[in-house]
Parts: sequence; C-alpha cells; structure tokens
Amino acid sequence: MKYNDNPHDLLSEASPLSESVSDFNSPAKLPSSFTPELLLEHYPTLPLYLNDPCFEVQEKAMDGFQTLLKTFELPADQTMHDIISTLLLFPTNSKSKDKSTECLLIVATKSGYRPIVKDLLINHLIPSADMQLLTSTLETLIKLLVTFGNEYFPVQDYAEQVAKLAEVENVRVQEMVTSYMKEAWKWDRMAVLEIIELFGEEQKEELRTWFEEPKNVCKAKSVVAYEFSGDFYLELLKVEDPSRRCEMLEEISKAIDEGLIKPEDVTSLSKAIKELIQDFNPLVSNQALKIFGQLVEAFKASTFKEHFAEMEGLKLALGKCTEESTAANARNCLKKIVLSLNTQELTETIKSILTNSNKLIIIEICLCLTNDIIPDAEFSLIEAMNIEIKSILISLAGDDSAEIKKAASDCLTSIRRYSNSEINSKNNIVLS
Repeated sequence: MKYNDNPHDLLSEASPLSESVSDFNSPAKLPSSFTPELLLEHYPTLPLYLNDPCFEVQEKAMDGFQTLLKTFELPADQTMHDIISTLLLFPTNSKSKDKSTECLLIVATKSGYRPIVKDLLINHLIPSADMQLLTSTLETLIKLLVTFGNEYFPVQDYAEQVAKLAEVENVRVQEMVTSYMKEAWKWDRMAVLEIIELFGEEQKEELRTWFEEPKNVCKAKSVVAYEFSGDFYLELLKVEDPSRRCEMLEEISKAIDEGLIKPEDVTSLSKAIKELIQDFNPLVSNQALKIFGQLVEAFKASTFKEHFAEMEGLKLALGKCTEESTAANARNCLKKIVLSLNTQELTETIKSILTNSNKLIIIEICLCLTNDIIPDAEFSLIEAMNIEIKSILISLAGDDSAEIKKAASDCLTSIRRYSNSEINSKNNIVLS
C-alpha cells in the first residue's frame, strides 16, 4: 500500500478498510472476512486513519484499534507511539474525544504502554503553549487519575508540572489545574499540600478551603483519623460508593481503638453509625454494627449513654440479628450494649421489647439473655429479672408459636438455674 498526502485517499486503495467504512467496526459487527488477524496486517496504517479529517473514519479506526488491543499484545513501537499521540491530541470539543478517551483508558491498563503515555504527557503535552491542547491534556489526566488512581499515574509524577500551569493566563486552563489538584488531593494529600505552595494566595486559599470541607475529606483515600470531626461523620452518610463507606468506617474503627474520637463528636458519630447499621449493603451494615459495639465499650461511662437512652442502637441490633448476613455482628453488638446498661435500664428495656416487639425480635432478646447475659450477670440483675421479667416470660412460654415458647422457656430455665446457683453459693459461704 502506498501512502498519500491525504490519509483519507487511502480509503480508495485496495485495503480491507476501504471496502466499506461502515464495516470498520467492533468484532461482533465485522464480516467474517474482516477478522482481527486481517486488521493486524494493516495495524501500521491506523495512525493515518486516526488523523483522517472525516469523523466517521476516525471512529472506525478507533473501533479497530480497540479490537486489536483486546485481541493481541501489540508492541510498544513507533506505531503505538503515533497512535497514542494522536489519541491524546484530540481536542476537547472534537466529536471523537469520547472515543479517543475510551481507547486511552484501555491503553492505560497495559503496563507496557504507560511509559509512552507518561512521556507524551510530561515532555510534550503539559509543556505545550496551545491553550486548547492544554485544556484537553488536563481533562485526560484527570480522567486517568479518576479511573486508575495513584498506582498507574502517580500524583508525584505530574502534580508539580501541572501546578506551574496555574500561572497561565487562561481561565479554562486555571479551572482545569484546580480540578486536577482536587482529584490529586484525594490520592496523595501530602504531595498536593506541598505543591500548592507554588500557587498564588487566592488560588491556594480556595484549594485549602475545599480540602477542609468534611464532604471532601470523606472522598480522600489517605484521610487520617485525627482529622475526624462531628461534621465528617454526618457527611459519611452521603458517600455513595459502598466500598468507600466501608473504608471510612474502618478508619473510624481504628480511631476508636486508638482513643482518637473526641467525646464532643460522639453524638454525631453515633447518629451516623445508627443510620449505616440500616444500610442496604451488608458489608456496610456489619462494619457499622462493629463500630457501634466499640463505641458502647469506649464511652459507656460518658455522655454517650445519654444519647442512646431510648435504646435505638439496641433495637437496631436486634433487628439485624434476624438477618443472616448481619446476625453474627449484630449479636456481638447487642451483647455489648446490654452489658453496658445498669440493672434498671436493662430490665425496663427488656420488658418493653418483650411486650411490644414482633416474633423474631422476642426470640432474639430471649436468646441474648439465655446465652450471653444471664450466665455472667450479677445476682442483683437476676433478682430483678425474677421480679420484673419472669411473669412476661411465663406468659410467652405459653405462646402459640413453638419458637417463642422454646426461647422463653429456655430463658426462664436459665434465670432459675443461675438464681439458685447464686443462692446456694451464698449459703455455702455462710455455712463455712
């Protein structure tokens, strides 16, 4: 095949690509004779098609390139360099920009091609004096960072060069620089906080203010526990990605273990956690149950007790005991809540639950009492149960439901056994 000055003229040459522009599409739509193997033979001509002035030709060339990327291990040669360069050069307002970005994201998944992308960005595109090209380059860099994070396109490799563009007297370029810094901050906060010292005071202040907003702190991958605050916990409820909610909850869990949660923030935190216990995602719900149990242990002698005096947490935990995916963590949380209560609080709460709850909740509270509470209870609590709860349990032991009947009967047996054991123990001490 000979090369013409106008790449579009190649469509009239004797190439499979010239048979029909509309045939140059995804593998599923290619005729049987138009195979990936046949595309591979004409791989060196792809840069010409990508540079064709016709939008449709560009689109079909990019479809073909995607087919090749997904089918073969193409060499990181001059042809690949030319293709990637062309993909990066599509301006923001180009009809082919979305498709070129789509191709670049596939290219970026291949470790052998990433050095080419890095070289083009750092040595050719970011230093460009073309404002339209700069805007497009920054848009692409942000997209790569959003998609792949810090691993493939590390902030430290690009941020300093991008920061220098803040001096460019072009509003759109400055906006894109700010957008890049905000995204980069989510992945490498320390690097960005150091680099923005190169900015003017106004731009620096704008970024610092943005960085400090709790809703943005929630998005940062490198958030540190000592920066948590009441507002942060409430913003946690608005994080859409379940995996991100789990990550933030894990950070909070560590902060509780390390004693970094401030007492004045416990009210906001407990409110957020109780919401997340009810989360549709069992991973989030399980993590929230674990943290609620930690909070009860850490703050049971403080104002936190006042905040959940209505036993919202206990009732939520009971509800989650009835769901298979959260039952284990819910029962552990429930045990911690119950053990943190004094005798009066506990007996009043149990009476309320036994008389005003559905079948599954009644069974769960009976199981909790039988297995976790009564065996380790003080004699004063067992005495109080004999007085306050025993009559309710006797009534439930005659319930029509076999499950409730068994749970209540087992609970009564446990109360009697440990009550007698305590009395006998006291008598033996007196006799001796």
